[in-house]
Amino acid sequence: MKKICAIILTMTVSIITYGQVSKTLVDDNKLWSNLWQTGGGPPPHGMVTNYIKFSADTTIDDKIYKKVLESKDEYQTDYAVIGYIREDSLKKVYYREKNETEKLLYDFGAEVGDSIMIGTMTLVVGKIDYILINHEILKRMEVYPEGFGGEPGEQWIEGIGSLCGILSSGTFEFTGAKHDLLCFFENDALIYSNPEFEDCFYNTLGIGEIETNRFGVEIIPNPVASSSIMKIHGEFNNDLMIEIFTLHGIKIRTIHPGKSSIVLRNEDYVPGIYIFKVTKRGAEYTTGKFVVK
Repeated sequence: MKKICAIILTMTVSIITYGQVSKTLVDDNKLWSNLWQTGGGPPPHGMVTNYIKFSADTTIDDKIYKKVLESKDEYQTDYAVIGYIREDSLKKVYYREKNETEKLLYDFGAEVGDSIMIGTMTLVVGKIDYILINHEILKRMEVYPEGFGGEPGEQWIEGIGSLCGILSSGTFEFTGAKHDLLCFFENDALIYSNPEFEDCFYNTLGIGEIETNRFGVEIIPNPVASSSIMKIHGEFNNDLMIEIFTLHGIKIRTIHPGKSSIVLRNEDYVPGIYIFKVTKRGAEYTTGKFVVK
């Protein structure tokens, strides 16, 4: 079995209690980008990314879940409900796909040596320690399939989930396909970035891609460190509208510039990644993203 989903992050603390934070996983202020790579044959392998977030409580069989939303395009222009998720007081997380029964996804209350049934696979907790991420000390668990003791396992981080991807716990490379968590955001701030990758989105198979380059938009420089210029190319008749959204899809600004460029000022935004949509003549549009340091 190959080493999977086991990346060393920032500072590891073997025995520590002071300052430790117990965090819930299921919350609607979080966003995950998750990568799937095809297996078999020599590289390069196909790559597909999806974004996952939770929203809006719903009741199923007298249990309260949050809806699980998925987007497969880089600019998250469209989300669809793919399932439901809940977390109980014992720190167990359950996921149910549409029209399916719920299944255990995580057990953050398990101890070293405990067995956890994820789908049809029995996982054993091999190690528990604590890790410093974004100024918080979080519990980290290493799990591996029963019978594979001693092999590098899959890492679960309390409040973040599996480093194989939020919905990919218990995913091991027996078939050659590979799952990775690329990025994790909380309150629109980037909390975790996979050190093996440079970006939060890859798509080499064309799945879920949306054509958005209807006309050119440049942001110079990008990221926005102090101030940057957003320049819209092409002809227009004072009919441009610029909308700016957080990664959770919350619109924070609507601008009618009346000209082909605007200034983006660092002081107007909290650090993070933002999505813009520029509409011309009320119909044509293009989307993109910019980063504020």
